[in-house]
Amino acid sequence: MAEEQMLILRMVEEGKITADQATILLEALRPSSANVDSMGNTITHPASGNVIPEEERKVRQAMREEASQAREAAREARVQAKRIRGEGRRHNSGNTIMASLRALGIPLGGSHEYSFTRVLSGEFSAVKPHLRVQNTNGRIEVGLSDDEHWQLRLLTRIRADNEANAAALAEKLVNVESDSQRLNVEAQRMFGQNASVTIELRLPARLFAEIDVVTTNGSIQLAQLAAEKAAIKTVNGKVIGEKLEVNDLQASSVNGSVSIDGAITHLQGRATNGRVSVKILQKMNSELDLKTVNGSINVLLPEDTAIGYYLDVATTAGSIKHGLSSLLVTEEHRKPGRRTLVAASKDLEAKELRQAITARSVSGTVRVNV
Repeated sequence: MAEEQMLILRMVEEGKITADQATILLEALRPSSANVDSMGNTITHPASGNVIPEEERKVRQAMREEASQAREAAREARVQAKRIRGEGRRHNSGNTIMASLRALGIPLGGSHEYSFTRVLSGEFSAVKPHLRVQNTNGRIEVGLSDDEHWQLRLLTRIRADNEANAAALAEKLVNVESDSQRLNVEAQRMFGQNASVTIELRLPARLFAEIDVVTTNGSIQLAQLAAEKAAIKTVNGKVIGEKLEVNDLQASSVNGSVSIDGAITHLQGRATNGRVSVKILQKMNSELDLKTVNGSINVLLPEDTAIGYYLDVATTAGSIKHGLSSLLVTEEHRKPGRRTLVAASKDLEAKELRQAITARSVSGTVRVNV
């Protein structure tokens, strides 16, 4: 991956830009002379001397500042490391060097890796409880329990000089708060890659008011959960949702694929470097809003005469394919660098149920029921 792309992903991770802004920048890095906006329209890059859109100008300025700060920090680190090595040689003490480097905040793992397992459980009395799980380095798995209790298993791996130091760090690495109405699990941000946490959670079968599951470096998998509202987000890793029942769902990954199936009324699926796959398992009303920059979009809908379908799809460097019958095409373009399709069932307004898809891909094919 190019240095510019890595910088954009790091800025998303640190919250300096949004996922949509990252999408704009990654599209701009493509070597073509034109881009496509979120509605599928061709946008020609402005000629030299024209005014750059304010949002892009600000983000590019932030990128330049980020790069400048990174270079300055690297220079200072080299100077400090050189000074410390000199002091270490004069004192002939390796321990002094290690202590000084840690004092500077340089992430130095210990010589051994230690694993710790922590198991917790509890119970909700609220009719519609709330769930929030946040990790920084490690995967998250959430599914159903066998009874009315929730069970949480935390597997922590830490590199340290000795087991006592590792145990002390593991004890404060994950904060868990719970009561009758909610469960919050939050892994503290660690500097460097010296610690990782795998979060495995089993929940009682009930409708949740809200589910919020987020990690920075790791995959997320949710299975057989029901919620009025849910968000599943990662920066680096896959997002998988299996047999979900959610009214309003947001699922996204910056560097990884997004795969969702179940009964979803409203779905916003986003990926920057990865495919987006959605399967609706029930005959129902549904609206899908799907976007990716570098990847395909694949959708599978139930086919029934009671369902009316609406498609609004576009891609820049891919094709559009669908297997739905009796669609009336109202707009279609097949030009190089721009392919669009707007189509709907002939008697859409008279249908008992409606399923609508809005899909955008820059570098990938869009498939519906193929």
